[in-house]
Amino acid sequence: MRRFLAVMALLVLVFSSSTGCISIYLAKSLFVPEDEDRIQYGGENIVVSHKFVTVITDQNTVDFSNVTTFYVDNTTRYIDMTLKVSIPKLPEITNQSWREIVDEYVDMERYVNVTLYDPEGKVVHTDTVNKTTEHPIQYRRIGNPAKGTWRLRVKATGIGIEALEVYDRFTAKVITSTIRVN
Repeated sequence: MRRFLAVMALLVLVFSSSTGCISIYLAKSLFVPEDEDRIQYGGENIVVSHKFVTVITDQNTVDFSNVTTFYVDNTTRYIDMTLKVSIPKLPEITNQSWREIVDEYVDMERYVNVTLYDPEGKVVHTDTVNKTTEHPIQYRRIGNPAKGTWRLRVKATGIGIEALEVYDRFTAKVITSTIRVN
């Protein structure tokens, strides 16, 4: 114990007397194990993003659906999922012709639903946002995920009216974090 304290005292003395003068490589060799260079950090980013731009004559411009798959292996430590949604309020319209167009969309249920499925098809996380507001970022972390092919399903209904500068939009992101030792 005395030897450890003596070594620590010596290190403190050396570092305090040479603040800013120590080589980064020397500092790393003192505090980081030699096998640190063998560890690799990585992962995969999956992003599903959409901004609605409504064409009055095309119902497909108000609906969105996407399924994205990604593979998780035994080096994956976490799956981080974030969801950012913007569903703005429709402004008051005084122009009668615009009012008739916008009235078609006032009662429409505008929403974003994101569901994450594990390799067995079980729902691991689901989130639905359907309020008219700027939503804070939703965040979810799944630790030690099962190995296999995962699915991210995004379904949404929204509007985007260019003349009024009103656009429903969202971004769903999944990040897998891996650690590999060589």
